[in-house]
Amino acid sequence: MSLLTGLSAHWGLEETGGTRLDSTDNNHDLADNNTVLYETGKVSRAALFDASNSEFLSVADHADLSL
Repeated sequence: MSLLTGLSAHWGLEETGGTRLDSTDNNHDLADNNTVLYETGKVSRAALFDASNSEFLSVADHADLSL
């Protein structure tokens, strides 16, 4: 059994910019708003946000992601 089994979404943040891809088959990719950069994270990469530029990552509303 994979760690991704049963997840609604998983973002590894492996991309260096632009859309951050969902690792599951659900295609809940994160949109890059105002050019979120990256830096080295604890495991691989991490998103690097600049609050002064109102940078954020967002995902479209979907029933899979409701709590």
